[in-house]
Amino acid sequence: MLLSLLLLTIYLLFFPKLSNDKTPIVNQGEQLQGNLKPSGTENLQWEEYFNEELGFKMSIPQFLYKSEFSDQGGYKTFIRFEQTNFSLEKGMAVGVSEKTVEEETETLKENFSGEGAVLQKEEKIEISGVEGIKLTFVPKEGQEGESRSIVIFNRNDLTYSISTTPEQIERVVKGFKFL
Repeated sequence: MLLSLLLLTIYLLFFPKLSNDKTPIVNQGEQLQGNLKPSGTENLQWEEYFNEELGFKMSIPQFLYKSEFSDQGGYKTFIRFEQTNFSLEKGMAVGVSEKTVEEETETLKENFSGEGAVLQKEEKIEISGVEGIKLTFVPKEGQEGESRSIVIFNRNDLTYSISTTPEQIERVVKGFKFL
């Protein structure tokens, strides 16, 4: 009994928390070393993530834990990069769907509002030569939570949504490229 408790404690300390979703999971916890390259010497805390299947690359903070889901929440693919004990930056997520930019924008506004966030700013942006929308949400007054910025854009009938903190979003936008 004591040995089982000890093993459970070690497991919980050294492995990221698992999702309770009943959605099919693809490559949860995949080692990212094979498709990452350092992004430059100016800041070694970021690296490039390549996704050849979806045809893009982007800059992400180092040492994030990657979980990839298929057919979840209206997304064909949803990739979550979560903070670990070793990461120095915040996590982020990328969702790819067949919705229009307008549909995705309205869905995100409804979802964030339902979770206690307020839309602080909405603006047009350009990401990898494609026009898109940037939304910035902040927690409602008196509520805990983290501010989030999301960029939404469409290319080849796929809509991409990238979410991270407002402090990181510009670097993510700058580092996003279609292959």
